[in-house]
Amino acid sequence: MAKKVAMGVTHLVIDIPVARTAKIPDMETAEKIKKIFVKIAEEFNIKTEVVISQTCGPVGKGIGPALEMRDVMRVLQQKENRPMDLEDKAVKLSGALLELTGKVSRGLGGKKARESLTSGLAARKMKDIMESQGGNPSLDSELIHIGEFKHEVVAENSGEIKFINNNNLVEVCRILGTPDFKESGVYLNKSVGEKYVKGNILFTLYSESEQRLNSAIDVLGRLSIYK
Repeated sequence: MAKKVAMGVTHLVIDIPVARTAKIPDMETAEKIKKIFVKIAEEFNIKTEVVISQTCGPVGKGIGPALEMRDVMRVLQQKENRPMDLEDKAVKLSGALLELTGKVSRGLGGKKARESLTSGLAARKMKDIMESQGGNPSLDSELIHIGEFKHEVVAENSGEIKFINNNNLVEVCRILGTPDFKESGVYLNKSVGEKYVKGNILFTLYSESEQRLNSAIDVLGRLSIYK
């Protein structure tokens, strides 16, 4: 909130994800934090909406700077392999902000946000931002560099992903080198709610260091990411 005040923000949508292994473990805590955000926002005349969402795992497939960037670009470029949960979350929050600013009527924000995405307007705006910051506006999601060392974790039986342990996932990512090593991280080939059969790839480890990758593989012997 201090950063938002310093930036002179007038309208703000805050997302509070709730999960038992996330920073906010339960709805009661989320409601308390929501009240604090709203109170501070009122003090500085920032029109604010707080969205609380119950979750069983991270949003998107990639965990780590390059993998998360690839997820975002896949959504903006409307690739077939884009993470739909990330797209839906972005549309929901963008829609809430459009309504909060009065750009659209209540109940129409999500529709307008999705139109901006499917029409290519959102992607063009991202290109403008990338160009203004000295980046490559023509960058394709599939050309984003990922760590050269990788390890695929394969299902030994069949089932369905019910829950992802965020704490264990973060620990594995840190061992792989994230966030300091931008191309390292974990890609969730299977997300919460998805079914799998024996032999399917559940998730993939990426690292810029073979030693770090081997350390992360060893840690997986005592840590469980999926349930």
